[in-house]
Amino acid sequence: MEVIKFMKINKNHLFNLLLIFTLSSCSSNLNTMNNENIHQYDTTNNKTYETNDESTPVNESLDSSTDEVEDKQISKDIDYSDISSDRKIENIFDYTFESINYDQDYDKLTKLVDDHKGYIESSNLNIDTGRNGDENIRNFGASIKIPQEESNKFKNEIVKIGKIIYQSSYTNDLTSSYKDINIRLSSKEKELDKLNDLMKNAKNIDETMAIQARILEVEEEIDQIKSMIKDVDSKVTYDTFDININEVYDYNNYANNNPDFSSRIKEAFKDSIHIFSKFWQDLLVAIVSIWPLILVAIIIIYIIKKSKEKKLSNGEE
Repeated sequence: MEVIKFMKINKNHLFNLLLIFTLSSCSSNLNTMNNENIHQYDTTNNKTYETNDESTPVNESLDSSTDEVEDKQISKDIDYSDISSDRKIENIFDYTFESINYDQDYDKLTKLVDDHKGYIESSNLNIDTGRNGDENIRNFGASIKIPQEESNKFKNEIVKIGKIIYQSSYTNDLTSSYKDINIRLSSKEKELDKLNDLMKNAKNIDETMAIQARILEVEEEIDQIKSMIKDVDSKVTYDTFDININEVYDYNNYANNNPDFSSRIKEAFKDSIHIFSKFWQDLLVAIVSIWPLILVAIIIIYIIKKSKEKKLSNGEE
């Protein structure tokens, strides 16, 4: 009787541990299937390509019939109606501007972002000192997020900043990826519920520790999946504007290969003013940089002149 009782207890323990490993194996199968369903986007033609590689992980320690039953059970438990059927489209816009009034245009940009309820996700500022180190040309770049409902208004206003020299736009369709991620989340949540039920019926410390370890793994995976969902939601809720502002001293307009006479006169006049002002600026900078030498030269000339005057006065006497 004791032997039979011992065998029944071990059989129950063995069944519980087998069920834990089965859930873990099923979860691995789902993850592998979802990770293989990778969507690659052709941003030039705005087309979506999908690749599927068939591979099935094998766990030799588990019975194949048990795997099949558990896998079907998890898939059956997922409520696909909860997953949104709305398309998830990410919009990205690129703009490059030239600016002769950098500070003013930068202030305009930041004000537009605030007015349209957006935010600057990242930014960078590069300063080009020029060939002679006496010119500080600023190049500003930023990735800006604007709510989709404000996107068109923002585009209409941003073209008033400086002079546009480049612009483009493209989209990414994230719908399939979003559905796959939600399916993974549903399967993980179902697995977590089953593990919590097993925890309540654990018979000894070994079972409790094994179940608890798997629960921690599943909870971490759920957090990661929720973070991925949040990232996709952010991409489709906010349009991305990649903005570059390059500071210049003047605009060189080559849009018309044969500009009219008045345009040529206007550009020539602007260039002459710039050249004239830059000449006097450079001259002043040069004088300031060598003023000690100029002072020494003045003193030497003064001494030589006084010396000659003294010699002349002595000769007359």
